Amino acid sequence: MSKNGRSFLLLVSSGLILLTVLSVWTIRHCDKKNTFRLVRTVICDEVDEEFLPVGAASRFTYGTRQLCLWFEYDMASQNCEISIKWYFNEKLVFTERVDLSSVKGRKTLCLLREDGSPLPVGNYHVVLDLDGKETDRMVFAVVKNYVSCFDLNERKRKKG
Repeated sequence: MSKNGRSFLLLVSSGLILLTVLSVWTIRHCDKKNTFRLVRTVICDEVDEEFLPVGAASRFTYGTRQLCLWFEYDMASQNCEISIKWYFNEKLVFTERVDLSSVKGRKTLCLLREDGSPLPVGNYHVVLDLDGKETDRMVFAVVKNYVSCFDLNERKRKKG
């Protein structure tokens, strides 16, 4: 084999080895957070028969017995686990882990009291963690005497 042939073969072999090493490194060091994406996240009263959020808001009236975290996700690979942490007045009150086995999907998780009584008035937030890294945070509150724009419109219709 000529000198040019050996040089070309050495160059191609080196390139293939480098490409293989970089591919393995990329696959092993791929951050799941970069492949996981929350498409939409809301806090709501409930979900409808098609599992879509109903009554999405950031303020809820006292008397509410449950609030739901609804989210839609998309990810590059299957079998991922996400941690959901619910807080009331900055105190952790509930944690749950959810397996996300499909590439795309929707999940609904609800916060309620065991005895069925209304959620207490105060500030809440829920944190979604993937591999110990915060992916999203939703802040909401349960308040006394809160009137939404929808309630005001209903009152105007009844009076007029």
